[in-house]
Amino acid sequence: MKVDPAHTIIRFLGGANRVAMILNCDATRIYRWEYPAGRNEGKDGLIPPKDARKLLEYAEAEEIDLRPEDFFDASRLREQLEETVAPTPEQAA
Repeated sequence: MKVDPAHTIIRFLGGANRVAMILNCDATRIYRWEYPAGRNEGKDGLIPPKDARKLLEYAEAEEIDLRPEDFFDASRLREQLEETVAPTPEQAA
C-alpha cells in the first residue's frame, strides 16, 4: 500500500526515478516515502523537509505548480493527475 501525500507527489513529478534524479539519490530512498511506517523503513507518506525544499525549488525553476501545502494534502495534485489520465467523453466514444 502506497501512502499519500508522497505517492501523489512522486507521480506528479514523473515517478520515483525522476524524483531520484532531481535529488541525486537512489530511487529506493524515494520509494520508502510511500511505505507505511514500520515497513521497509517507510516514512508513512511524508517527504523529509530537506527533500521537500529541493523539490519545491526544482518545481519553481521548471515552472511546475507544486506548492508547500501539497506536502500535507495532495488532493489538489491527485485531481490534476486524474484529469490528465481520464479520457474525455469524446475520446471514450
